[in-house]
Amino acid sequence: MKPIALEISGWGPYKQTEKIDFTKLWERGLFLVTGPTGAGKTTIFDAISFALYGNLSGQMREKNSVRSDFADRETKTYVKLKMEHKEQVYEIYRNPEYLRPKKRKSGAEEYTKERENAILTLPDGSCIEGAGEVTRKMQEILRLDYRQFKQVSMIAQGEFAKLLTETPNEKIRIFRELFGTSVLEQFTANLRTKSKNLYKEVMEYRHRMDEDVKMLQEDSVEWQELLQDPDRNYHEIFRLLEKLQTAYKEQKKQADKEYEKAEKKEKEFSLKAAEISRVNEMFDKLEKKEEELRLLKEEEASYREKEKDAEEIRKAQRIEPDYIRFKNGKEQEEKQKNTQKQLQLEKKELGRKQKESYFFFENRGRLSFLLEIEEEKEKYLTEKEKISVELDKKQKEMENQKKEYLLAEKSAKTARETLERAEEEYRRSAIGIVVKMLKVESPCPVCGSIEHPAPAQMEGNLIDEKKLKELREQYEQLNGDMFQAHEKALKVQTESKTLEEELEKIEGQLHKEEIEEKEQKAQIMEMQQENELTEWMEMPFAKKQEQLEQKVAIYQEARTLFLEKEETEKRVILEMTEVSEKVTELENVYKQAIFEQKLTDEKEFLSLLERKGEEAALLEACSRYKEQVKSLTDLVKHLKEDCNGKKREDTAEVTEQLKNWEKEKKKAADLRLSTAQKLSEIKNIQKSLKEKQEKQEALSKEYGIVKDLDNLASGNNAKRLVFEQYVLSAYFEQVLEAANVRLGKMTAGRYEMFRSEEVADGRSKDSMEICVMDYYTGKSRPVKTLSGGETFKASLALALGLSDVIGRTNGGIRVETLFIDEGFGALDSESLEQACETLTSLVEKDRLIGIISHVQELRERIDNQIIIRKTNSGSTIENVLG
Repeated sequence: MKPIALEISGWGPYKQTEKIDFTKLWERGLFLVTGPTGAGKTTIFDAISFALYGNLSGQMREKNSVRSDFADRETKTYVKLKMEHKEQVYEIYRNPEYLRPKKRKSGAEEYTKERENAILTLPDGSCIEGAGEVTRKMQEILRLDYRQFKQVSMIAQGEFAKLLTETPNEKIRIFRELFGTSVLEQFTANLRTKSKNLYKEVMEYRHRMDEDVKMLQEDSVEWQELLQDPDRNYHEIFRLLEKLQTAYKEQKKQADKEYEKAEKKEKEFSLKAAEISRVNEMFDKLEKKEEELRLLKEEEASYREKEKDAEEIRKAQRIEPDYIRFKNGKEQEEKQKNTQKQLQLEKKELGRKQKESYFFFENRGRLSFLLEIEEEKEKYLTEKEKISVELDKKQKEMENQKKEYLLAEKSAKTARETLERAEEEYRRSAIGIVVKMLKVESPCPVCGSIEHPAPAQMEGNLIDEKKLKELREQYEQLNGDMFQAHEKALKVQTESKTLEEELEKIEGQLHKEEIEEKEQKAQIMEMQQENELTEWMEMPFAKKQEQLEQKVAIYQEARTLFLEKEETEKRVILEMTEVSEKVTELENVYKQAIFEQKLTDEKEFLSLLERKGEEAALLEACSRYKEQVKSLTDLVKHLKEDCNGKKREDTAEVTEQLKNWEKEKKKAADLRLSTAQKLSEIKNIQKSLKEKQEKQEALSKEYGIVKDLDNLASGNNAKRLVFEQYVLSAYFEQVLEAANVRLGKMTAGRYEMFRSEEVADGRSKDSMEICVMDYYTGKSRPVKTLSGGETFKASLALALGLSDVIGRTNGGIRVETLFIDEGFGALDSESLEQACETLTSLVEKDRLIGIISHVQELRERIDNQIIIRKTNSGSTIENVLG
C-alpha cells in the first residue's frame, strides 16, 4: 500500500480541511513529518490508520475523541485517503462518531450524534459503504488486519520497542497472525484431541466388553471366578463360553423331546373335549330355535292385518291418476279465472291512461303549432338580445370615437395656431436679418435707399427654417389624425344606425308572434279547462315539448294495449267454458273410480292416499316375517336330524386331563425357551466380544501412532519444542537474519541478535526469546539490557527485517510503506546518521518511509518534509518540501 493523497477535516488540531500530496515524495521515498510538539504530526498517521481500519495508530488515543475543538460548527470531521496497491487505485472516506450541531430554525444550539461511517471506492468505480464492511474489505485487499499492519507498516509512538521486548507468548501470537501459522496450532490441537478421543474409544470398548461379560447371568463357579478377576483373561472367557454353549445345547435337545410328547397328548384331549362341547351346543341350539319358532308363529295375525292395510293402500293408488287429472283441471280452471280478473284490472288502468292523455293526443297538431310559435318567438328574442348587446357596444364605441375626434380636432387646432405664430415670427426674423445687413451709405436690399433713419428693432429669438418645418409636419400629422378619427366616428355611427333598424324589424316580428301565440292559447284553453293543461302552458318550451311527446306516446301505447287485452280476455272466456266442461267430466270419472274400488267415500280415499308411502314397508315386513318362519322351520328340522342318535355328556374329566397336559407342555416350552435364550445370549456375547476385541485392538494400534505424533507436536520431546513454534522459530530466525543486516550497519558491527535455544521455564515450551551478542565484550546478554538508543536501533532493525521477510514469504502482502513515529531522539549523531543510511537504503527498493520527529538533525538530513505549523487557533499543513 502506497498513499497517493490524504485529506483531513476538523480532525484533532486541524481546524479546517488539510491536504497532503504524497506523490511528490515517491521519487526519493524517505520523508519527514516535522513540527512542534502537539502540532499534529502523529495525527497524520492516525488519519491513515483510521481510514484503513477505523482505528488510530497508537493505543493512548480514542477514535471518538478526534473531533477538533478549533473546528467551526459547520465543519465536518472526516479523513479521505487515496492509495495505490498492486497497481490499483482505491479511495476511502471515513468519519468517526462525533456530535454535530442540529439544523434548527429556532436558532437554539442543539447537537445530534453523527454516526461512524465509511465509503470505499474500488478501482472499477463501485462502492462499499459501512464502517465494518469497509474494514473487512481492506483486510481482504491488504491481507493484513489492524494489529498486523501496526507491526509491519506503522510503528506507533510509545510502541517502538514492543516487538523486541514482548513476552514469548505474545511474540508467538504476533508471528502467528503475520505468517498464518494458526493452522499448525490447530493441527497440534487436532492431534491432541484425536489422541484423547482414541484413548477414550479404546477404554470405551474395554468398558463395553466388561459390560457384555457382566450381562451373562451364569451361576457356575468357574464363571464367577473369571468375573471376580479385575484383569480379565478374555482367552479363558471365550473358552468357557464355548463349554457353556455345548452344555446348553444338550439341555435344549432334552427339552424339545418333552415338549413334543406333551403337545401330542394336549392335541388328543383337546379334540375329544371339542367334540363333546360341539354335541352339547347342538342340543342347546335346538331348544333355543324351537322356542324362537313358537314365539314367531304367535305374531301371524298381526302380519295378516298388515297385508290387508297394504291392499287398501294399493286401491287408493289405482284411483290416484284420475284424482290427479281432476285436481289439475280444477287448478287450470282457477288459473283462468285469475287471468280474467287480471286482464280486467289491466284494461281499467289502460282506460285511465287513455282518458288522461286523450286531449293531448286529439289536439297534438294545434299544440305542436303553438310550440312552433313559441320556438320562433324564442329565436326572435335571442336575436333581439344579441343585436341589443351589439348595439350597446357600438354606441359606446361611437362615444369613444367622438371623444377621440374632439381631442384630435383640439390638438390640430393648437398645432395650426402654433404654426401660424411661428410663420409670423419667421417673417419678422427675415426683416431682422435685412436690418442686420444694413450699412451706412449702402443701399437697402429692399428699397434701395442709402439712408436708414429708423430700422426695425429685433425682439425675442429668431426661428429658423428647420424649426418651422418641424412645426408644419407636426400640424400635418395631427390634422391627418383628426380626419381619421372623423372617418372612424362616421363608420361607427353608420353601423349603429344599421343595428337600430335591424332591432326595430325584429321587435315588429316578435310582436306579431306574441299576438299569434296569445290567440292560439285562448283557442286551446276554450276547448280544455283542466288544471293539467294550465300547468302544461306554464312549463318552459323544452319541457312543454317533451311533455306533449310523452302524452301522445302514452295514449297510443295504452290504446294499443287496451285492444290487445280485450282480445285476450275474449279468448280466455272461451277457454274457461271448455275447461269447466272438462273438469265436470273428470270429476265424474274420479268418483266412479272410488265406487269401483269399494271405498266408502272421498275422505277415506284421501286418508289412504296419504299413507301410500307405508305400502312398501308393510309388504317388506310381511315378506321378512314369512322368510323368518320358513328359515327357523328348516333350521329346527336340520338340528333334529343332527341330534338323532346322540346324547349329552359331561366334559369335566376330559377337561381336567387336558389342563394337566397343557401344564406339562408349558413347563417344557419354558425350559426350551430359557435354554434357547441362554444359548442366544452366549452366542451374542461371544459375537459382541469378538467384534469389540477386534475394534479395540485396531484402535489401540492407531492410538499408539497418534499419541506418538501428539507428544512430538505438543513439545513432549527432547527439545521441548512445539510444532508451530518450530516453524515460527524458522521464520523468526529469518527475521533476525534480515534485522542483523541493518543492526550491524547502525551499530558498526557491535551487536547481533539471535534466538535463545534455552528453555526459559521448565513448564513452558517456548523458544522465542531474543538475545544479543556484544562483540565488544565477546558475551551474549538479554535484549532488555540494551540502552534506550540501542533498543531503538534494535527495534528499528527488527521492524525492517520483519517487513522484508513478510514481503518475501507472503505473496499477497506487499509492504510498500513504513511509518515510524518518534524514537530518534534517543540517538546520538553517529547513530542517527547510521539509521538514516539504513532507511535510505530501503528506499532504493521502491519503498516509501515516513518518519515523525521534531529532532533538528533529521530536518537537516532529510530533504522531503511535511511541515506542520502550530498556532493558537489550530494547526495547518503549510508545505511539502521536496
